[in-house]
Amino acid sequence: MKAMRVGENQLTLMLESCRSLLFTDWALHDSGVLAGEDIPESIWDLIPDRFEKNEEVQAYLKSLGRA
Repeated sequence: MKAMRVGENQLTLMLESCRSLLFTDWALHDSGVLAGEDIPESIWDLIPDRFEKNEEVQAYLKSLGRA
């Protein structure tokens, strides 16, 4: 896949991880940026999906058997 612009003035990440993401104690407790409590799964529905309709992304996912 090639790099592409999916939005203006924002950072969009697409990743897959077989492990939970871990944050340092500083990031969770002292930075004042992250919330340490559990985040409900439904919150992901509020994040816009800028990859679902992209033909190249869908072709790649189909080649992996994931679309």
